[in-house]
Amino acid sequence: MQLQAKKKAFDQLGVEMVCVFREERGGLAGAKKTADSTGFSPLLLDYPIAKTKAYSQGSYSTYLIGKDGKIKAELNGLKKNRPTADAIAAKVSEVFKPTPTKP
Repeated sequence: MQLQAKKKAFDQLGVEMVCVFREERGGLAGAKKTADSTGFSPLLLDYPIAKTKAYSQGSYSTYLIGKDGKIKAELNGLKKNRPTADAIAAKVSEVFKPTPTKP
């Protein structure tokens, strides 16, 4: 997962990534394997694709959601042209500022 390389930068910004798996054929075990190998959690799993059609009409967009629960940015994507890890990381850095560290 290319986003794994960006995890340290996200952590420094106080950003948590939530991955929604829509097509995980391995079900919960497959999602857990991905979480264990990438270090990203929590993960959401729509299995057996019960709700995906209601919220996804062919879009593979990435949403940046603030602590207030509001969408701060959207990176549009399609199945064969999804937002890249670099594009996501750049938008995260633009939208979210570093969390102040305590002395």
